[in-house]
Amino acid sequence: MHIGAPAKKVLNSVIHDFEPGWDTYVEKPGYRIPADVAFMDIEPGDYDALILSGGRAPEYLRNDPQLQKIVRHFVAHKKPIAALTTARLSSLRSTSSVAAPSPLSRLWLQTLNAPGASSRIQK
Repeated sequence: MHIGAPAKKVLNSVIHDFEPGWDTYVEKPGYRIPADVAFMDIEPGDYDALILSGGRAPEYLRNDPQLQKIVRHFVAHKKPIAALTTARLSSLRSTSSVAAPSPLSRLWLQTLNAPGASSRIQK
């Protein structure tokens, strides 16, 4: 197992917590996670499964061409992909030109392309 990132570095995670007087959660520093391989150094054929992280990572990673290449490989070879929370959006953006979207992924695509949405899927 490897943890990949745009560069080999230590990743900072956050913990969501509630504070008195706040209507929503606040983010506090969380775990520091060492990414031991850069996306550009990953050979997708060497791996049997892919886990895409959730949280804010998908917003940061979804346009990364190396990650898109990795996700496309997994879709094209029908290898398992686990996408946590909003990471599903990253995988859809990366694979929309490779595989016909399922009814559920079509709904996500429509949601992303809705007026006012923060992300856009390019077809």
